[in-house]
Amino acid sequence: MFGGRFLSTTRQFNDLTKDRSGNFATITALAMVPLLSGVAMLLDYSNVTRENTRLQNAVDSSVLMAGAYYRDNGKLPADDKAKRFLELNGFTDAELVTMKVVDGEVYLRASVRTDVLFMDVLHSGGYKTYAEATVPVSIDREIEIALVLDTTSSMSLDDRLVDMKQIATNFVDDALDMAPPGNSDAVTLSIVPFAKYVNVGIANRNASWIDVPPDSTQTVCSMKRDIVSQSGCVERTEERIGEMGPYTARWQQCDTTEYGPEYEVCTPQTQVWNGCVGSRAAPLNVEDHSYGTDPVLGVLNVNCPSAIQPLTSVRSVLANQIRDLTATGETYIGQGVACGTRTLSPAQPFAGGDPDLDKTIKSMIIMTDGDNRRSPNTWDEGIKHDNGDVANGDYHTQEACDYARLKGIEVYTISFGDDVSSGGDAVMLACAGDASRFFKAEDERELRESFEAILSNIFTLRLTS
Repeated sequence: MFGGRFLSTTRQFNDLTKDRSGNFATITALAMVPLLSGVAMLLDYSNVTRENTRLQNAVDSSVLMAGAYYRDNGKLPADDKAKRFLELNGFTDAELVTMKVVDGEVYLRASVRTDVLFMDVLHSGGYKTYAEATVPVSIDREIEIALVLDTTSSMSLDDRLVDMKQIATNFVDDALDMAPPGNSDAVTLSIVPFAKYVNVGIANRNASWIDVPPDSTQTVCSMKRDIVSQSGCVERTEERIGEMGPYTARWQQCDTTEYGPEYEVCTPQTQVWNGCVGSRAAPLNVEDHSYGTDPVLGVLNVNCPSAIQPLTSVRSVLANQIRDLTATGETYIGQGVACGTRTLSPAQPFAGGDPDLDKTIKSMIIMTDGDNRRSPNTWDEGIKHDNGDVANGDYHTQEACDYARLKGIEVYTISFGDDVSSGGDAVMLACAGDASRFFKAEDERELRESFEAILSNIFTLRLTS
């Protein structure tokens, strides 16, 4: 009797374990609950972190605007105007929580509702992200900023130059707005366009710190042979990017070509100076001294960007300089950095910088949309920049950045667009000397956000969060 009950129970258990479909579905359903919850929390964390960063950048920029308004008007802006500051910095739905003056500083706190999946259950009414920042209502130190801007031919692609001009103009306006009333010279900026060379301005041809060969015309002769006949010819085209920008190359490719006898052709060639300068012998190619014995060297018969604008607080001068930028030439970043340092220096060639680092913040922003393509020549003491040795260009760029930081300049770098390689990004990161001062901007929006973040960082001694 006992044995029969045992066999019956065993048979029932075996039958139950064989029916796996229902059990599996139940177990799977139960397991999916924590799994989906984990995925939802991960997505929530990512969304909250991204929105927090964006909101913090917007609040940093907005409190600077509120602080400038307070200095100009002696009172805080109205709440709707402060909310407009947040809107201008990318948040139309942000809520102004608090704005007040505390111990001589404008304090601003804002929030924004962040879309979440799992955390809505824990936060009835929606999850909010908060950010806050403060800015003193007076500037106790002067600010000097050098904008070292890539104007190579590749900047003509995809409206890069158009976008950069607008963003740089806005940056200049925002920076100048930080100057206190009655002391507009407390904030000054220089503009240093660069390509393969930098233009110091033809008006400086006879300055004591530069050596420019005289313009000349000489007859250059060469041997030539005319084409007598060709066969099997087809037309070829190819899209290319040259020193003057994108163009369509067209040529004829033939199976056979017959040439006539050689003869000499002589033509006059005029060597003229367009304001372009090359490199002094290393290490003076990146350093800022000894111009009396080792002057800056002018290079004849080459093209370069528009001339450097030395430090100034005149808004219209800076705006016109940016407006007139054009894209031409190849990339050598080191020369731009070296000249950026010179614009911030109290010594020649520009002599516009304040020598007192205790009362002056000096910053340099270097923006490029590509890797180094050229470097100083190794066969003529580096005067010209026709060398295609990219590693050499990267080396001298790093030397120039290191020297700028040694002179007390905070260096910020931006890699703009998708043409900068990982190696080029590494050069820009090393140039900044700190990951917090390196920015990767894939498009116009990220470039604008990079400049806005740098503006906040430059004024970080009066900005806390």
